[in-house]
Amino acid sequence: EALDIPDKILPTLHDSTAIIGRLRKTVADMTGLSEGTPVVCGAGDTTVSAVGSRVVIPGRVSVNIGTSSDVMACLEEPVFDRERRIGVYPHAVPDSYITIAGSNTSGACLRWFRDALCAPEKHAAEIIGVDVYEMMNTMVKDVEPGGGGLIFLPYLLGERSPIFDPKARGVLFGMSLSHTKGNLVRAIMEGVAFSIRHRLEITEQLKADLAMPTLIVAGGASNSPVWCQIIADVTGKEVQVLASGESTCAGIALLAGVSMGIYTSIESACDHVMPVMAKVRPLPQHVNIYSSLYDKYKDLYNCTRQLMV
Repeated sequence: EALDIPDKILPTLHDSTAIIGRLRKTVADMTGLSEGTPVVCGAGDTTVSAVGSRVVIPGRVSVNIGTSSDVMACLEEPVFDRERRIGVYPHAVPDSYITIAGSNTSGACLRWFRDALCAPEKHAAEIIGVDVYEMMNTMVKDVEPGGGGLIFLPYLLGERSPIFDPKARGVLFGMSLSHTKGNLVRAIMEGVAFSIRHRLEITEQLKADLAMPTLIVAGGASNSPVWCQIIADVTGKEVQVLASGESTCAGIALLAGVSMGIYTSIESACDHVMPVMAKVRPLPQHVNIYSSLYDKYKDLYNCTRQLMV
């Protein structure tokens, strides 16, 4: 109505679990699926990721860390950020809404470092038959929290929430001759964790009763115990790790399962398929260290953004 767009040119709206058709023979032949297979409406990638992350009850909050990352919270009513730092959308869960605060490069920062600077580790990992990320995790374990004073801004491809600055770039601040490759890897993990805390705080500010003591972590980062501990220490929240880190594919499959009557509700589907398998509690001594660095993290962008072109 606000834009004077007529209803007749818009598609019909459906619930995410609605069956909207059946597979045609031509498509069935191409895909190897059965003709007549129900086609379920589904939802967007981030929304179904929230379903697969168990963010299906008002008050639950998660972060899905893959190439990028999204901090998501389920709400009963929509909240709107006047400063436009985070967005709010209808949820795949009926009568619910979801806030989404996305970052462009999260896991991508670690992948960039792996490809650009970890050739020896990649070669060694191939020889001994392990994932190079396991070796990088081991490097981080030997470094004290705070990375020896290093602070990393994870803005390698501009940034969305909360700064929405396409010119923003990555910064590695505070390097000295004493720093090792392990310091650099840890600083990257901590920088992503600071970004998560930044987005979490804004989400909680918009919804005063949302301050939750737990944070569900999904995506590739959930496979790294050391990264999960860093996130817990930086945010001050207990991190919950699910049975599978692949929340997006799981989420869309769960919606289909509810649609077909395999599960009675989206919540019960999550309980069956994506239970919490591990809990990582923040260490008080580390929380204090990171609280001081977090203030510097936010100041660093404010002090350098005019130089980013």
